[in-house]
Amino acid sequence: MKTFLYVLLGSLFVLGTSTLALSQSTPCPAPYEEKNGIVVIETENLGLPSGWQKKTAVGGYTGSGYIEWTGAENFSRTGVGLIETTVKINRTGEYIFQWRNRVGKGNSLTEHNDTWLRFPNASDFYGEKGSRKVYPYGTGKSPKPNGAGGDGWFKVYFNAGQAPGTGPGRPLLDCLTPCQYETYFNESAMAA
Repeated sequence: MKTFLYVLLGSLFVLGTSTLALSQSTPCPAPYEEKNGIVVIETENLGLPSGWQKKTAVGGYTGSGYIEWTGAENFSRTGVGLIETTVKINRTGEYIFQWRNRVGKGNSLTEHNDTWLRFPNASDFYGEKGSRKVYPYGTGKSPKPNGAGGDGWFKVYFNAGQAPGTGPGRPLLDCLTPCQYETYFNESAMAA
């Protein structure tokens, strides 16, 4: 059974998380906690490092605003402008990571829309489309996606929905191949 881990994030971000194995009784000082298989995180409420700004000018956001990267371009560099939070996972199992995003500048569907994602200590972390799975570079698992990556980071490409078979704001991996990003927790865990 797959559980949806809904994380609603603003435009053009870099997110890094890690997991620590916990017993059911271990206290977890997490600001976010999975309930009934769902976690919702509004990143505009998180502490933002330099380069990020909370904004409200563009409609369609779900919380009190959205975040926008205003720093230098980091086309192939991971871990810059890192946003981290802690999530307590109560139910073991497979979680699907989904978030909202948009093309951050201009009208080109292939520019200003990349993000990075990682769960370095999850039991398993991959992108999936149908029966095909790809693993981030640096995990020792295969097959790998096309494009950049390293140290367990997935480069996630977003498309505004103009490519065949894609929907608004759906994440893409492997150059226009829509994928879900999944992580598996084999026991209660804290993603930090």
